[in-house]
Amino acid sequence: MNEALADWVQKLDRHCLPSLQKNTEAMHELCAGGDPDTDELVALIESDPGLTLRLMRYTNNLHHKHLRNEITTARHALMMLGMGHFPEVLRDLELVEELPEQSRLRLLQHYSQALHAGWQMRDIARLTKEMTPDELYLAAMLHNLGGILLDLHAPQEMARVRELMHQKQMEADEAEYVVFNFTADQLTLELARLWKLPTILLDSLHGENARHKRVLGVMLAAQLAEAAEQGWYSHTFQTLLEPLADLLLSDLASVATLLHQNAAAAARATAYLGVWHPAIALLHPTPLHEEECGAPYIETDTLAEMDEDADFCLAPQRPVLLKVLRCLASHEQESLLLRDVLALTMEGMHDGLGLNRVMFAMLTPDKGQLKARRVLGSDNDPLFNGFSVDLNYHNLFERLLDKPQSLWLNDTNRHKFLPLVPVNTQKLLRSDNFFVMSLFIRHKPVGVFFADRHTHACQLDEQSYKYFKHLVTQASMCLAQIQAKG
Repeated sequence: MNEALADWVQKLDRHCLPSLQKNTEAMHELCAGGDPDTDELVALIESDPGLTLRLMRYTNNLHHKHLRNEITTARHALMMLGMGHFPEVLRDLELVEELPEQSRLRLLQHYSQALHAGWQMRDIARLTKEMTPDELYLAAMLHNLGGILLDLHAPQEMARVRELMHQKQMEADEAEYVVFNFTADQLTLELARLWKLPTILLDSLHGENARHKRVLGVMLAAQLAEAAEQGWYSHTFQTLLEPLADLLLSDLASVATLLHQNAAAAARATAYLGVWHPAIALLHPTPLHEEECGAPYIETDTLAEMDEDADFCLAPQRPVLLKVLRCLASHEQESLLLRDVLALTMEGMHDGLGLNRVMFAMLTPDKGQLKARRVLGSDNDPLFNGFSVDLNYHNLFERLLDKPQSLWLNDTNRHKFLPLVPVNTQKLLRSDNFFVMSLFIRHKPVGVFFADRHTHACQLDEQSYKYFKHLVTQASMCLAQIQAKG
């Protein structure tokens, strides 16, 4: 955890999400009778992200002999807590209505999006026959926790994030990184760990977990709810339809219809928030007012053209690169584990070299596939995060694992090497200019590092390739020494 992220985690640990006054008053009324209806309580809590977070934080942080198992739903929390302790949860709540008007409206828009994500997740869970849909609902609803808290406590910085996204066509995680030196998902992850929130939420914040169906569902529900606010026919939204169709074993048209129906139902259920909902755009081709949805409606073709013209690239941070190289070569390396070495190496690539997307794909135990083990810089890209490639026939990745070697796929060699990348893999990567290098530990292949800058405007360069190879070599040497001492 870098210093900027650690500072924000410490600051936000003193806060929770504000609750809706209407809901808290209804909770007090229900509890006043002494024997409240559990279903009514659960419905009220789950319709309020602030109350949900408050209850989960309170319950999962209790040291109680009966609370050995993780609490993953509001219903489970109420059952384990007992109604005698429930008034403690409602004590000294921060209220949405006490915020300044602009902050209040933005927070209500966030809550609308969070509840929309939860609503979509419940239906996805129903169709995939999940046994614990409420658990997945909660994870989808709290998925953007870090972003919501930053908008509350750093509104000017978040305004800059939105400006970079709109003017420079940057992805949200890249814009957040430029402004804060960390992403909202990283903040959510650290706060979720600190507050002992459900594991499924933590898992959904690691892009490489997109290969697990229930985690992928949470990721997609959260991302679809966000993308819908930018337009039902936006490039981002259309990109998310395909992995959801695969998950549901359905066709794109049926999935789109399902999402539209869920959005309309979510809009009716959350009308009490009094804010614009993307379901309105199903009746009107474009938002009536740009400020109502936070961004203008942009057609897919226009977005593609703007991506070509994007001119904002991540700046390399040489101090980070040098720190990583020192750590990999230090005498304290024996205390590192494989995951630590991978995390350090990828930090050097992403932060140190300014490479937008970085991935380590590991060999499966049967040596038949490479699958994404860790990813950085692709929070909103479930296709990339679910990377896998079959090694049972000749291709570029199979060749890379013959011996320690690297490749910079670029204009000079694309005609020779791109045909060696399987067509399905090309669709996942959506890039024809990237670095790849195999990782070996004591002459045995472990996996492959991949990195690119993702947009045509942000080109790779010889110096970055040199350091990319150096980082992988240092990681290999570090892991070999750790293994020898183990």
